[in-house]
Amino acid sequence: MINRETATPATNIPVATRPAGFEQLGAILSAMNEQLAALSEADFAAETDCAGWRVRDVVAHLAASAEEMKWPWGFPVRTARGRRRYPELAPLDARNQIQIDDLAALDNEELLAFYRQRQPVALAGIQRMPAFLRRAKMPSGLPGVPKIRIAYLMDVICARDVWMHAIDIHQATGKVRVVSAHDEAVIDQIVRDLGVTWSGSTIELRLSGASNSWWMLGAGQPTAQVTVDAVQFCRLLAGRPTDQLPELMAGEPAALTEITAARVLF
Repeated sequence: MINRETATPATNIPVATRPAGFEQLGAILSAMNEQLAALSEADFAAETDCAGWRVRDVVAHLAASAEEMKWPWGFPVRTARGRRRYPELAPLDARNQIQIDDLAALDNEELLAFYRQRQPVALAGIQRMPAFLRRAKMPSGLPGVPKIRIAYLMDVICARDVWMHAIDIHQATGKVRVVSAHDEAVIDQIVRDLGVTWSGSTIELRLSGASNSWWMLGAGQPTAQVTVDAVQFCRLLAGRPTDQLPELMAGEPAALTEITAARVLF
């Protein structure tokens, strides 16, 4: 029998509060700025693990997203424009392409300046956002994924998106990723979302590296214990290529198939 005494249910992780999410996003944006400052012109042309995107495209997406943070309805407006201009793409992909198109006239230095200038405005907009607007829901942009509250977008997803793209840029360029003190908190929120949506067998998940933690997915007696590097696992959940797949420590091998197929909203 697998011992479950050391594992904490992933659903017990509290969702990030507004102050915590704001602090995490600010720190991760600061780390991203330091990482981007080290890039060369050649780095901007490097292909990333985001299909069809160079590093420059990732930065344009981040910059346009920062612009949208001060006016969240910019997300559905760009999504609608994307449907019209790119009907062959999924709604989120079409919206992202509109973001890149909107900033295509900027050179790399201008793009970085645009991004840095929008960040404090975006953070101020998040802080001032009234409660009624935070309660509103907007399309996720992904097929089969229900609408999400703007509060969840601002408090959880924004920091997660920047964090994952920092890893994408590191993977593409080999340049050092600047680690934020809030990396572990971001990983916890990703694991929480996995736990909330998990419908597979009960699994003990042991993370290592950036988060040395042990979580329970599902309820009841666990059927397997699985271990994986925390950052690589988050890349897997985001649909990115990964250098390390989960490994079975004990129990049913079928658990590996379930957890490898899992995805979380980024």
